[in-house]
Amino acid sequence: MKKAFSVLLVFLLLCTTFGLGLNAAAEGAPTIVESGYCGGEGDGTNLTWTKDSRNTLTISGTGRMADFGYYSAIYSDPRNSHPETPWYLNRHNIRTVVIEDGVTSIGDHAFNGCTGLTSVTLPADVTSIGEYAFYNCGALASATLPAGLTGIGT
Repeated sequence: MKKAFSVLLVFLLLCTTFGLGLNAAAEGAPTIVESGYCGGEGDGTNLTWTKDSRNTLTISGTGRMADFGYYSAIYSDPRNSHPETPWYLNRHNIRTVVIEDGVTSIGDHAFNGCTGLTSVTLPADVTSIGEYAFYNCGALASATLPAGLTGIGT
């Protein structure tokens, strides 16, 4: 019994020292690789976004998403006064978009050009989707739209 306890104690010390996880289910769990704000109310911190190691983009918070432009940093077009999405440079890697409860709108051009996007989940709280929000998302095969959706942009 004393030997088994000693072996367990050494194992726990090794796990703590070398950062080895004890939860096997957590191994392989996605990690957050990018994050920021994408809100369209106040200072924009009403919504946050995270992109994980499995290329899932999750939007959470309360209220409207900001409207975005497309190519605005590349082309100086005065008609396009909105910045690109904060995930613009890595948009092709996004595979799944999850919009959580509390988000009420999807901004213009929000996922424009996310060519690897295959599925989208929108909560019941979303009532509008902005112009070109899912433009050029040719791989999109699955989208769950809420019943209360009242407006979809072109």
